[in-house]
Amino acid sequence: MKQILILYFSGVGNTKYVAECMYSSIKKQCTVDIKSIEEIDISFDLSQYNKIVLGTSTIHSEPAKPMKDFLKAINRLEKPVPAFIYATYGLYPENVLRVFADLCIAKNIVPVCYSGYRCSATDGILLVPAINFFAKNEKNINKKVERDINEFIKEDKADFNKPEYKWYGLLNYPNKWIGQHFHFKIYLHKKYCAGCNKCVVHCPMGAIKRDHLGYPAIDRQKCINCYRCIHNCPYMALSLFRKKRHKKTIKYKKQRFLDER
Repeated sequence: MKQILILYFSGVGNTKYVAECMYSSIKKQCTVDIKSIEEIDISFDLSQYNKIVLGTSTIHSEPAKPMKDFLKAINRLEKPVPAFIYATYGLYPENVLRVFADLCIAKNIVPVCYSGYRCSATDGILLVPAINFFAKNEKNINKKVERDINEFIKEDKADFNKPEYKWYGLLNYPNKWIGQHFHFKIYLHKKYCAGCNKCVVHCPMGAIKRDHLGYPAIDRQKCINCYRCIHNCPYMALSLFRKKRHKKTIKYKKQRFLDER
């Protein structure tokens, strides 16, 4: 059997970054594969691995919808496989790891270790760019990731280790409910759209198509507000504001005004 699989869903790159840090650490010690759930289908054989690492981004205090859909769709493993689960978040993770753990255990993927990592906030950096906190990862995140994954590698037990319920998460419920039911509209600034198609290609939900004029059109029913389209637009043509573009994004930290176009 192969030893360890790292499987993740990443919205704009934070969860992928953590997964790659884990990969770099694990490959020094044992055999490891790394895959995004967008690269495989539900028939992928998870049981060929001794251990699994599962990572998800956090969207409105929940595991990202693509990861939830993936776990619900795969078949339950015949034998339990120990897992390390982690979530990346921008400000507050609430009980995302507890929800994530329940989804995993239902498929006989048994979380024995878990952790959360605060990364640059996909929405905060867009809405309040002046606050540098939202553009930064937590301090010493690489060392924390390496410490956590090494602990998982050495862990021999396969007992379910469920994250404790955070009762104070109830204080965030109004914000969570609003975030899940009232989504920001994503606006297109046509003057700056180069038709590069990156927003269409990168959308994890296939929610963006090109209209009859070649401009991106977003299906609001499919959109999960991961804002990958905004953060991957090199011309910052997509925005949460109707009349102005963003000053910076995670991928393009400084705004690129291409007024000469």
